[in-house]
Amino acid sequence: TPPADTPPALAAAAPAPVALPAGAVRWPLSEAQREVWLATLAGDDASVAYDESFALRVPVALDEATVRRALALLAARHEALRTTIDAAHEAQLVHAELAPALVASDL
Repeated sequence: TPPADTPPALAAAAPAPVALPAGAVRWPLSEAQREVWLATLAGDDASVAYDESFALRVPVALDEATVRRALALLAARHEALRTTIDAAHEAQLVHAELAPALVASDL
């Protein structure tokens, strides 16, 4: 809710409060996080400087369920892997649980 002395036009434009997901904790974005988020909004060319990715070739068949379980255990240990930015783009949300996405390609 905007402060009581906020002009009506600005108060009407203020984003509606966003409910926290169950078990999530809200923290303010750091300046560095805000910069990364703004670069993401500017498009792929601007945000690519922050991307780190790799490809992994495994010469044997993997059990996808086992890999998903390992990723879930990893995310459970490291809150950075369970952190998202809220819909109003003002805070980070550290989720109690958040399953990481796994994209598998059989080449």
